Amino acid sequence: MKLNSKYFWLVGILFWFLLLFLMYLSTAKTIVKNTFNSSLSNTSVTSGKDTKGEYQREIREILVDFEVSYGNASGTAREGIIKTVHDSILKLTVPTEYKDLHVGLILALDQLVKDGSDESNTKTQGLSMFNDIIHRYPELNIASL
Repeated sequence: MKLNSKYFWLVGILFWFLLLFLMYLSTAKTIVKNTFNSSLSNTSVTSGKDTKGEYQREIREILVDFEVSYGNASGTAREGIIKTVHDSILKLTVPTEYKDLHVGLILALDQLVKDGSDESNTKTQGLSMFNDIIHRYPELNIASL
């Protein structure tokens, strides 16, 4: 039996396309995995004493600045402030005893973004979440928003 040259070329081309597609998938998977791992490495949890004091100081500074900036802004300016604070908090090294605070603040900030479209609502769910989490940590001496 003699192979038809048309089919031979067609099978060859399909083989190369399949090979290129598999290489593309492999590369894309590696890129996604590296991106995910690098975003997780931005936040770390430790249990050192120096870290606790440093975290308290840094989170207090971030939240006091947030309180002033958020209160004086509206609309899209508030969204920008929330994003900046969100990113600043994620960059901190978190002591074990403050991991609940850390997660609670991020969730409250995410809720503030969701609530941001309704400016007539003076007491949003995000602000309530934010104040609740802050009151659980009186040692930080941070006022409510």
